[in-house]
Amino acid sequence: MDQELTSMKIDKKEMKDTVGPAVETAKQPKGPLFPWGLQVTLDDSSLKKMDIKLSDYKVGDLVELYAQCKVTRLSETAREGEKNPNRMMELQITDMCLEAADEEAQDKKQIEDEMDWDEDEQSADRKLKKKGY
Repeated sequence: MDQELTSMKIDKKEMKDTVGPAVETAKQPKGPLFPWGLQVTLDDSSLKKMDIKLSDYKVGDLVELYAQCKVTRLSETAREGEKNPNRMMELQITDMCLEAADEEAQDKKQIEDEMDWDEDEQSADRKLKKKGY
């Protein structure tokens, strides 16, 4: 892969500004963690095509999704009174594969999930010391 992965997690400001449906989790019912439309659901037919067995995974596991997509729609809309236009790109996944994330990525994700990086520096330092870092 040529590009680094970009976290799409919604920060506190974006969470306040979010209007419309979003992906919520049981851990954080206060608001969405990720923007609407970024969740991928694999039905039984899709799982069979990729020979994926649910018994090989558990909820919370990290996986890497590699996909080839076709751009099916581009849109840019401006509204009176709004500074920035609303831009959108719609993608249709045409080919993909899924594999378990490496152990280093699993560890990094666990640390990030336990930390709130929007906290002040002292709070973050206390949490890191508590974790042994």
